[in-house]
Amino acid sequence: MAAASSSSASRKIRISDEAYLMIGLHASKYPENPVLGYLIGSEANDQFDVSDIFPVSHSVPAGPILEISAELAERSVAQTSKKVLGFYYGLEYTSTMVPAYIERIAANLKNILGAQAIALQFKNNLLGTSKSLFVEGSLVTGSAVKTESVSLVTDVNQHFTDSITHQRHLLLCDFEEHMNCDSFGDYFNKELVASLKIR
Repeated sequence: MAAASSSSASRKIRISDEAYLMIGLHASKYPENPVLGYLIGSEANDQFDVSDIFPVSHSVPAGPILEISAELAERSVAQTSKKVLGFYYGLEYTSTMVPAYIERIAANLKNILGAQAIALQFKNNLLGTSKSLFVEGSLVTGSAVKTESVSLVTDVNQHFTDSITHQRHLLLCDFEEHMNCDSFGDYFNKELVASLKIR
């Protein structure tokens, strides 16, 4: 297991291989756009286990897309032991400044999910490298949270590189694309997720 942050916070986030890959594929499909999605999983003993994602958008979210997609994400896990833990986002540029719309989303999720909702920002420039995990976690209150991958980062990144080579990122469909596409793509990405199973 490899740590992605030097934070000494007692809480931590663990990201499954498939969720890690799906976040990377979402960013890779839209490398020049800000992407955003919800994190799905479970929480116990000061640990957030992210097992799935719900990719929402590849542009600055406008109108009711966040509310509609959040409701769908919550419905999708209503009959399971999982829940919406928070959200992930990536920017089309490298910046230490958090955009205003991200702060608004965090505030809304804090109201909906409580102060323990998590936010993951991934580093676009580290996609596919073996230097470190490409996401950094925090609570929506701003407190840093240690982020870890389930497998060794180098192992997962090899699968990520293979997925890009086979152009699997082009198969990913987020909710925004689903809304804008005549064919209404599968924003749950069931076939794509199944193809990414590492074990």
